[in-house]
Amino acid sequence: MPSYRLKDFEGSSVIHLTGGVIVLVRAWVLGPCIDPGSTLAGGDLRIAVVAVNTMIGSVTGAFAAMLYKWRFKTKKPDISMICNGLLVVQLLLS
Repeated sequence: MPSYRLKDFEGSSVIHLTGGVIVLVRAWVLGPCIDPGSTLAGGDLRIAVVAVNTMIGSVTGAFAAMLYKWRFKTKKPDISMICNGLLVVQLLLS
């Protein structure tokens, strides 16, 4: 039977462990955040406001990541950075 060894590609385990610990401490200190899935009831009118604010935040994160990559790094937009900007805001809000 072959032996398998752990290969850490570009420090991904350190990055994910650090991110997980930061999110855990943030949730412990600040408490849970309000996103569309954690509002009181699906029929409540606040769910629309929360969903729109979440969407606007995601678009802003994606746009900021695109501008950063475009202006300071490669002089062209990068779809992977746009997706990362979108996901980072989604993770921070939920």
